[in-house]
Amino acid sequence: MRTIWVRIGLFILAVMNIFTGAWAVWDPRGWWDTFPGFGHAWVSGFGEYSEHLVRDVGGFFLGFGVLFLIATFFLEKRLAIASQFAWLFFAVPHLVYHMGERGTLSDSDNLLSLEALASQVALSILILVAISRTDFRSRAQVATEEWYETENSTLRDDETDDRDAAKRDES
Repeated sequence: MRTIWVRIGLFILAVMNIFTGAWAVWDPRGWWDTFPGFGHAWVSGFGEYSEHLVRDVGGFFLGFGVLFLIATFFLEKRLAIASQFAWLFFAVPHLVYHMGERGTLSDSDNLLSLEALASQVALSILILVAISRTDFRSRAQVATEEWYETENSTLRDDETDDRDAAKRDES
């Protein structure tokens, strides 16, 4: 059951990153001037516009989005773990930077941006916790392993019965 929570968390990260990355790649100036939208402008408060930098950052977010999407669909434990550690190596320093530097953001925009960044870190940590507590074997794998153990147990019991019967016959 926990695999559904891992899948949902990975999918949320995928959607967020694909949306952000696609916007930055296909409308770099619009992304710079108005990200995250809804009347806010968090990126433009931190220096001069650079189309090259914005497109590179957009490609970075698209790449992570695709990685999270692949991890969502394949739901392989090592891939899910690797994607979260890679993301945390970006997201934690990003959060720490913004905790110490507010640019020209208003108090409310600064607080909102910090909450958004902290929620991304928290989501990755929660995904890692869920991964550590999740059995990633498919139902078929579990059923096959249980059947195999039952069959081996039955065979061992039969062998023990045969040995006991042979000892009785000898006496």
